[in-house]
Amino acid sequence: MTPDPQHMTFDPQLRSMLQWAAASIADLPMVQLGHSGSRELQQLPAVVQRLKEREWRVGELLQALLRYCEETHTPPQSEPREETPQAGRALHHTPLFQWLLEHA
Repeated sequence: MTPDPQHMTFDPQLRSMLQWAAASIADLPMVQLGHSGSRELQQLPAVVQRLKEREWRVGELLQALLRYCEETHTPPQSEPREETPQAGRALHHTPLFQWLLEHA
């Protein structure tokens, strides 16, 4: 069964970074990321500034996004198997923008 993309929810921070990477690859001068006043995207200017200061390229951003997903969406080895990964993630979840600011 294929999930219906209209009913799927995505992390707005992860979505914005993927859209930014795609726009960069397509050589688009700008990308509209949705609601400009969105609370989830308030740190976006700081993240963009940090990545520009570090002169990150699209490949480096994509590698960092993959690492973030692996780190935050994989339950720790010591976690009991009975516990759902969602519950374990909720306790240790770091928002993407915060993670990027710490790791860039």
